[in-house]
Amino acid sequence: HTCQVCLKEFRNSGSLYRHALIHDGKKPHGCPQCGKRFTQKESLKRHLVSHSDSRFVCHLCDKCLKSKEGLRCHMRTHHSDRSHPSYY
Repeated sequence: HTCQVCLKEFRNSGSLYRHALIHDGKKPHGCPQCGKRFTQKESLKRHLVSHSDSRFVCHLCDKCLKSKEGLRCHMRTHHSDRSHPSYY
């Protein structure tokens, strides 16, 4: 899968699609605190940490937590019905 704009190659169509947002100028993921917009959800997650003392972000709901143990507790409490053993 090759980008027709910059000729960068990707392993799958999903990766190519996310990359193409850069060229289209589309930024569908917005920060609820400052309004800054991002092309990729992962970039927004990293940005959200800048608004708090938190360093750990839940990959399922974007909640920011201050410690690894806090993230583990959050995962057990709020996402235990999902199968994510590597996060406990």
